[in-house]
Amino acid sequence: MDGFGLFDSSSGSDSDSDNEPAYSALPIPPPTALEFDAAYEHVHRVVHGHLEPLCTALSDRGEDAACAAYGEAYAALARHDSGGCIEIATPLAASAWDRLQTFAKRLSGSTPDGASSATGDGDEDEDERLIWRDLYIISQDMVALCSLEPRSVTDESARAALAATDRAFMLGGAVSLTQQLAALAAKSLPALDAVQSAPSVDSVESAAAKSAAAGTLIPTCDAALSADAPAIARCAAPPLSVKDFEAHYFLLKLPVVLEGATAAWSAASRVSGWRDVECFRRAFGHRTVPIEIGRHHEDSSWNEELVTIGEFVERYLIPSNARGVVPLELDHAQLREVGYLAQHALFDQLPGLREDYIVPPYCAALGELSNINAWIGTGGTVSPLHYDTYDNFLTQVAGTKYVRLYAEAESSKLYPGGGEESQGNISRVDVERPDGDAFPLFQGALYTETYLKEGDALFIPKGTWHYVRSLTTSISVNFWF
Repeated sequence: MDGFGLFDSSSGSDSDSDNEPAYSALPIPPPTALEFDAAYEHVHRVVHGHLEPLCTALSDRGEDAACAAYGEAYAALARHDSGGCIEIATPLAASAWDRLQTFAKRLSGSTPDGASSATGDGDEDEDERLIWRDLYIISQDMVALCSLEPRSVTDESARAALAATDRAFMLGGAVSLTQQLAALAAKSLPALDAVQSAPSVDSVESAAAKSAAAGTLIPTCDAALSADAPAIARCAAPPLSVKDFEAHYFLLKLPVVLEGATAAWSAASRVSGWRDVECFRRAFGHRTVPIEIGRHHEDSSWNEELVTIGEFVERYLIPSNARGVVPLELDHAQLREVGYLAQHALFDQLPGLREDYIVPPYCAALGELSNINAWIGTGGTVSPLHYDTYDNFLTQVAGTKYVRLYAEAESSKLYPGGGEESQGNISRVDVERPDGDAFPLFQGALYTETYLKEGDALFIPKGTWHYVRSLTTSISVNFWF
């Protein structure tokens, strides 16, 4: 089975921006009974449509007790017993999460009994993992909805609802349901959110001074390239026409950096843009996101956490701003300070951010926009050398990244691998610290490089290998098409 099929994908806005964030700081009217009823019907429809086949699959695997518990939670939901539903669904979500962690450990080979290899049936394991994933989503959706019951909703329960719906979304919950439940929860927190989101009216200079004093302003970096390799071609503003971009770069599969690409983005505003990470904490600090801790998954210290955006800003981004430029070599303690919200569908989770960027016109003209991802992290984050099957614009909103590219023709020297899940599109080489004995051909691979700075958009043709390292706290948006 393939789960819910709940990704009703949506694309980011390509409308013009007035250089002010789209998310409102005005007080939000409280939710109406009709709005709650609409959300109830949505959740009820999802649970009703998927619980029976999931419970059948559970029973086939001898999980009759779990099947009965989910039936009790659904019954409570159906009779509008919000308290009873929360009481049953909350431990069910925790249990499903524990099951999913077991599957993750099996996949990594870290279970002490080698459970994954004992079954000898990876497809069966994957089917069972998808069952528990979908049950986790159902559990969290029920918790989120019932926490927003108008007669009993509080600030605390509204925050619990946001956490539940965010967790469901991160595992594949429907975009439309996430946005509906989140909007309902936000209306239950009007007073608090209005205070948190209230913008100040400052000049550029005073706003920058306040942000610098608070440590929330992402630093700039004047790094210069060495003479070891050719630099990736650059094109200064004004931007290329679609026709010129197609003729000189797209059809020839040649990378290029387009400078000044974010000039019209609200996200790039000097007063209220994303370079001041306080804007995320102020408007969305209570929302939950997945972050990676450590440089990348090959490091022994690497792991994943679910944290609120407020915690992410406080614990990782502000200290990273204070550190400035992060060196290539990091010790174990420093690796624990590296945090990355990587390849995340943030703009589906927080649709208010969509008006802060503009989709490059080349995406729709020369292909079909597939995904828009956010990449927000400290200095020191690394995306290992890999290639994608989509054409890509990697756009730098704030901070600085080092990027190295290898043409598809160099693949035989790049030692593809990365495990069964990578589909052979990840190199086994640590690009900036290569092991010459293990990977002798790598030193002969030709590459180009650049420092991606604020306002730059790098076109990466599909099949082109790319390695990315953040020198400072960094915010990027990529567009696959």
